[in-house]
Amino acid sequence: MTDSPTNLSPVATYVARHLHELEHRKTQKEVAQAAGFTSANFLTMIKNGTTKLPLDRVADLANALECDQGELMRLALRQFHSEEVIRSIERAVGGGDAVEGRTAFRPGALARKLQSAIQAFQAESAQLLQSLADAERKAAQIQTAHLRISLRVRSLTVAGNRVLEQIRRAER
Repeated sequence: MTDSPTNLSPVATYVARHLHELEHRKTQKEVAQAAGFTSANFLTMIKNGTTKLPLDRVADLANALECDQGELMRLALRQFHSEEVIRSIERAVGGGDAVEGRTAFRPGALARKLQSAIQAFQAESAQLLQSLADAERKAAQIQTAHLRISLRVRSLTVAGNRVLEQIRRAER
């Protein structure tokens, strides 16, 4: 169903406004290409409200429009989901600051959390690898000590057997 020009979806209005703001520097075709659309017509359909903005194109389109990714993502999500679902998504990804009684969706929040988790994992992995290397060195030292002890026991056994043999000979 197509919205009338006076009843455009919020995402259509937002995209149209930002396209208008950029028209002195970029053509709609340049914006479409920068956003990864194969045709400027698709961008026109979004701007006119005849098609929805795919969520996987939000970040690229926001960059091409030089606008806030979080706001464009929130508007794009509203095409598909209720405010309750959007708030759940924001809570799940640690959506940022409270704005007008709601959290501002931050598409980079999940990426930052993942990056932080990866860094913590890498640090912990480095510590574990160091502990493993230390344990391997200690195991090598223990193995060397065990080998020395085994050789010493063998040497003492040989010496003890010689002494026993000498005692037996002396007793005969």
